[in-house]
Amino acid sequence: CVGLFSPWQGVRFLAEAFVLLHQRLPDARLVLVGDGEDAPVARAVIERAGAIEAAHFTGLVPRGEAPRYTAAADVLVSPHADVHRFIGSPIKLFEYMAAGKPIVATRVGQIAEILTDESTALLVAPEDPEAMAAALWRLHHDRELGRRLGTAAQHEAEQRHSWDARLASLLDGPA
Repeated sequence: CVGLFSPWQGVRFLAEAFVLLHQRLPDARLVLVGDGEDAPVARAVIERAGAIEAAHFTGLVPRGEAPRYTAAADVLVSPHADVHRFIGSPIKLFEYMAAGKPIVATRVGQIAEILTDESTALLVAPEDPEAMAAALWRLHHDRELGRRLGTAAQHEAEQRHSWDARLASLLDGPA
């Protein structure tokens, strides 16, 4: 997961999901790239569960380094919390999609409008660590599903969400 870990980003729910996953899959690893007020909360959840050795907190990294982390990941996660009238920038989603990796995301706001469950990502209910852990478990055991999701997301990012696609839609005018 890459981001500035504000409460609405839901990183604490990802930490809880990771703990559940790690109990079933001890080789699982979590990398949190970024920082914010919920980073210590996520760290505490993982420490209490005795899984801190399986988690890596990078802190803030230069923007240009983030793609190296997404490229190294097996799965990218967007764990946003259920916030009334959620409005967030979808740029991280577009970056995740462009990476061609499977995505697990919560079904909130624009996330559910940009990603399609079972087609470009696995979408789960927000603030549901069990569902998130189950989606991660599923991707671990079904590598073909992960490949298919990542490929479809990457294709959609190129066709609908790239700067070139956006410019073309603006030049074409309203439909």
